[in-house]
Amino acid sequence: MRIKSVRVENFRRLRSVKVNLDPDSTVFVGANNSGKTSMTHVFRFFFERRKNDFTFYDFNSGCWEQFQGVRELSQEEAELLPKIRLDLLLEVDRQDWYRVVELMSFHDLSEDIGRVALRLEFAPREDLAERFMVARKNARKAREKQPDNEKAIFAPWPEDLRDYLDRELNSAYEFRYHVLDPDSFEREGSACEGDDATGRLADSSASAREFVDSLIHVDMVDAQRFLSDDETSKGRDLSRHVRRFLDYSASDDIDHAAHQALKASEQQAESYLVGKFATTFARLNKVAGPGIRNPRLSVRSRQSGDALLAESAWVYYQFAPGEEDARRQLPERFNGLGYKNFLFMLIEIHEMHRRWAAGVGVRPLIHLVVIEEPEAHMHPQLQQAFLKIAREFVDEDESEVFHTQLVVTTHSPHIIYDTSFDPIRYFRRLSEPGGTPACEVRDLSKLETDDPRFLRRFLKLTNCHLFFADAVILVEGDAERVLLPLMIDTDPGKLPQLVSSHISLLEVGGSHALRFKPLVRFLGLPALVITDLDSVAMPEGGMRRKACSVDTPGAVTSNQTLIQWIPGKNDIEELLKTQREGKEDKNREGVAPSLVRVAYQTRQKISWGGKSHQAAGRTFEEAMILENIEWMREYGKKIGFEPDEEISPKQLVQEVFDFVRNPPEGKTNLALTLFDLFEESPWKTPHYIQEGLSWLNNELDREADL
Repeated sequence: MRIKSVRVENFRRLRSVKVNLDPDSTVFVGANNSGKTSMTHVFRFFFERRKNDFTFYDFNSGCWEQFQGVRELSQEEAELLPKIRLDLLLEVDRQDWYRVVELMSFHDLSEDIGRVALRLEFAPREDLAERFMVARKNARKAREKQPDNEKAIFAPWPEDLRDYLDRELNSAYEFRYHVLDPDSFEREGSACEGDDATGRLADSSASAREFVDSLIHVDMVDAQRFLSDDETSKGRDLSRHVRRFLDYSASDDIDHAAHQALKASEQQAESYLVGKFATTFARLNKVAGPGIRNPRLSVRSRQSGDALLAESAWVYYQFAPGEEDARRQLPERFNGLGYKNFLFMLIEIHEMHRRWAAGVGVRPLIHLVVIEEPEAHMHPQLQQAFLKIAREFVDEDESEVFHTQLVVTTHSPHIIYDTSFDPIRYFRRLSEPGGTPACEVRDLSKLETDDPRFLRRFLKLTNCHLFFADAVILVEGDAERVLLPLMIDTDPGKLPQLVSSHISLLEVGGSHALRFKPLVRFLGLPALVITDLDSVAMPEGGMRRKACSVDTPGAVTSNQTLIQWIPGKNDIEELLKTQREGKEDKNREGVAPSLVRVAYQTRQKISWGGKSHQAAGRTFEEAMILENIEWMREYGKKIGFEPDEEISPKQLVQEVFDFVRNPPEGKTNLALTLFDLFEESPWKTPHYIQEGLSWLNNELDREADL
């Protein structure tokens, strides 16, 4: 049995989301404050059921208006108040049908795997309206008792329903449990519709809770694990954790091996104590004070099994290879926090699984372990291995009957290094009208692309920062990758959002940017594609097009991003005439129609030899030289470009074209030289790049204002 799908409504940032869980391990990724932690904590609240943990602020802020200003309330109106809901779609193997058969449909009984859907909700109590109106009545009476000169400043409680719930939420709301139609998870969208429920799960809340607990057990490995190397710290260490493991492992059966170890220890300790106190007790035994008759004192060793075994358990690390040798071991505090954190989590997961599998009575069919931010203190290689090792570690304890599902939230691209797209769930921040914080969850197993292997290999071999970014910039080559961060940081006042946001910079090459189109659209991130015109033309008598300057008659682009994506044109003149609106992706489904924009070279005015000319570079390097031609007069020799002052602007453009086609020490070295010279004498960012960066900055600014 496993959890296949989860829907959540009105909990913190989770206005309305649906998440499919992988049978083995699911990884939640996304930028900060995108809803990952909300998704894990909703399990804690519904399965630990500590109502005091719920506060008014756990409701999504889009619900608040339905509480604010409400001073009169009927019970019918109370039933329509917002509810925090957790819907679960469970898949049940045939051997476990007997546990849930009364909830299954006849259709499900014809399959090998049945389906059961449940709703857990935090909803208004049946007496909420009555209790609220009594509180309001008492508030009015209290105000009437105030002197006339104080009534204006007297603030009775509760002022409205929000004021009431801010203090009385946990007595005004209760947990409820319903049976759902499993087919409701097949519809489009993520809303938890009211008519999905087919009835109460049981006659009483206590019975319903007991039934839910018999199906699902949830364990949490919190993000804050409080590990420390300091012996005086209140933080945990592995030794304390191992001792706690021994406490959990205690059973009602007599452990004869432990008993014998304790008896041997008692005998040795007693022999030592008798000898140590022999002289003192001999003198005391001779004393006969008033009312005392020759006291006979002795000392015995009395040891508590649990205390002795637990307190004597300390973790050591062997620092040299070979057989175990106590002379070559160090206390755990002499090892790094990262490795300690790694071992801590494995021990914790193992013990959680062991307790679940060894549970007495009716053992829950599903064991869900939620691990928050496992990457703390761990170096990248250990992070990359964590998920695979954790899964293997759990699988060693499992059989067909005992299976643990893992859910991992992370801010680390290394954690997802060794996964395919299938277990990744991408959380993206949204803002609904009025500024209500929300999120949407994208299931990367549903990503449709003609070449999924390419994307997986590329992201694995470069980085997966894309899944944690606020925006993405795709560039052609080394030169842009080297110089673009410098262009952004040059004047922070012009691009404040880019400077303060997490921007993922991917070097993908001109022809390969197109291959990222499905992923960029799927994630819905603001994306800027910086690419080149790459003008080509057919030479006289030639059989294939060759690179040419932008002004060559009949020139077209060889750049497939411009041809097949944005703006969908191949004629150079048409590309140069395309306005800003034509450089935006208008086909994006979902949140915003123009989240992707392309930036390529445009015609700019250049002056040389006392004459002016409008020209566009074919590539990034050409644009850099042409738009910094005055800068080149002094520094051009450092990159090997020193044009004759007597040539015309048109001839200059041709010389720039010829130079960039084969720079003396390569394009990467050209970029590094420009990078090095910037501090000595700043050059300016090419216009088309500055225009694209400004667009991206405005998109981020717009999202921040929503």
